[in-house]
This record gives sequence, C-alpha cells and structure tokens, in this order.
Amino acid sequence: MKIHFIACDLSGEAIKLAVKMKVDFIKPNEFELKQLKASHESLFDTVKRLNQDIDYVVTSLGEKGSYCGYDRKIYRVIPPKVKEANDTGAGDCFVGAFLAGLANQLSIEEIVKLASGCAASKVMNKDSSTFDVKTAMKLKQQVKIT
Repeated sequence: MKIHFIACDLSGEAIKLAVKMKVDFIKPNEFELKQLKASHESLFDTVKRLNQDIDYVVTSLGEKGSYCGYDRKIYRVIPPKVKEANDTGAGDCFVGAFLAGLANQLSIEEIVKLASGCAASKVMNKDSSTFDVKTAMKLKQQVKIT
C-alpha cells in the first residue's frame, strides 16, 4: 500500500527536479513540457516518455485541452467550447479537481472529464479563482477523450 502521493505543478528547474525524483503527478503546461522534451520528440512522445516513471503526467494545452498520461496510455482530452473571460487559475482548478477525482477513486476518464469541466467553468469567470460546480458538471458531459 502506498502511503504517500506527491503532486507537483511546477516550472523551470523545479519541474526538472520533480521529474528526476519520479514524483507521482506533474502538470506542466505546453511551454513547460517543451523544456522537458528532447529535441526530436513531439509533445505527445514527451508525455509518453515521462509516463514511464511518473504515474500521472498531465499537460495543459489551454483551450486546445490536454494530454493525460496514465498507466502508459496517453489520453487526448478535448474540453467543451466556452466563452472565456479569464484563463488565470484554470490550471490550478484543473489540478485540484484532478486530485479530488483521484481521492474519490474515480476512473481516469471521469477524472479528466471532471478536471476539464471545472477548468472550463473557471475560465468563464473574470477573477482567477471562481468556478461553479453545477456548471462544471454540465460542461464535464461535453468533454471528449480519445
């Protein structure tokens, strides 16, 4: 039984150290992932490589969605289309919902749908931290996974 879980949403040298330490979860954005990729790798291939040692590798691609590496499978997550008011804090909202989904032992598909729905709800608000759970649950149903 695992007694610890280390989740990191970092950048720069800190995320490189987290990768080296083989933490349980990382969530680099597209720019941060490019700092971790080899010159010949695509972003997809970088997520795939990192997922060999890190249980959950989630890369946010903004309005284009995300990649989620779990159990050596890469999920392409397409979020619902929403009217964006402010994207600040969307990644944090995604991470919080993702970790809540893990804590509640949801399937990986349900976790990424929940996290994407919460992040989509967040970007519809002007401030950096507000999201609506009811709206997020509706938006979750519109998330596509391949």
